[in-house]
Amino acid sequence: MAAILEPTTLPIDLDDVRARLAEGWTLPAEFYTDPGIYRLEMKAVFRASWILAGAAIDLPEAGDFLTLDVGDVPVVVVRNAEGALNAFINICRHRGHAVARGRGNARTLRCLYHGWTYDLDGRLRLAPQSKGGGLDLDRLGLVPAPLETWNGLIFVSVEPALSLKAALGELPGIMDATSWDHPFAEPGRLSWRRRVEYHYACNWKIAWENSIECYHCPTVHAATIGPISQDMYRVIDYDRGFYHLYFWPDGKHAATPPEERDWSRRDAAFYYLFPTNSVIHSDSVTLQRLMPLGPERSVSFRDYYAPADADFEAVDREIDESNVTLNEDVEVVGAVQANLRSGALRYGHTVGGTETNIRHSQKLLWQALEPALLSAR
Repeated sequence: MAAILEPTTLPIDLDDVRARLAEGWTLPAEFYTDPGIYRLEMKAVFRASWILAGAAIDLPEAGDFLTLDVGDVPVVVVRNAEGALNAFINICRHRGHAVARGRGNARTLRCLYHGWTYDLDGRLRLAPQSKGGGLDLDRLGLVPAPLETWNGLIFVSVEPALSLKAALGELPGIMDATSWDHPFAEPGRLSWRRRVEYHYACNWKIAWENSIECYHCPTVHAATIGPISQDMYRVIDYDRGFYHLYFWPDGKHAATPPEERDWSRRDAAFYYLFPTNSVIHSDSVTLQRLMPLGPERSVSFRDYYAPADADFEAVDREIDESNVTLNEDVEVVGAVQANLRSGALRYGHTVGGTETNIRHSQKLLWQALEPALLSAR
């Protein structure tokens, strides 16, 4: 079913925005504050995209489930009795309550409002006190949501504009060429350690743009990660996103002169996939999903995994240290949101090279949004 696009009430000169983006200007401030733009993004970007839900190793047993939002649409992913993964819109067909919360294991999916109960394949099994009520249980099952897996990673969508293969684009080849060895594809290699959430008082794009550049690292993170020089990392765009490659000052290749480094053997890689998925790979692996909560609120979910034979105490210390660093961003992005809301600055300007990822991210977003904006004229 095609989404109905609600127009923004703001006068937007699409030709001017398009030209400014090509020159390195940012999206105009109203794209970070306007509820109409937000509604367009939910339909034209998030419902149409593939969102990284987690890893198949997170759901090893029948009845294991997890929940997430795909933009503004709640989804539940569950492993059925035959071992297959299913995804459903997490909305009861009775009067709209959720049938699952968080993550866990259950023999059925049961609405907490009136007790309508669904089996793990989404079929409505029980509607209490409905005898003689004229209900056709076979027609009131949960609405399926598209789900695909890639090398042990679970992706879900609502109304995907592309197949998962097309949405991944060049990323699989890039990961293969930069020492990603598909650890989620082999059960037992990784162990889940912890989830950390970061809540931001800002539009999702402000939080996302902060997370994809390290231009701010020497200032915002000077006390926690110290100076980061340009010869320590590379930022590279590809068709559906961008990636970062890092050599740490104390890493495995610290003794190798910068001009002799083989970047395919990096110490760490950060892979970003449109619109807000990321995979971080060093000695451990982090899966991250950033989701909008409203025009001026967003949240990031980071799931940390470690090799099964890792020193888990050391891994947990690294997570704690990362948590301190990432919390430094919370205040920064909130301040940016407040300033853009003021209306005193309509356009910012990015820096070539170090902020090329922001330019590419805004280009991808504009490609998704422009048809909706044109149709809403």
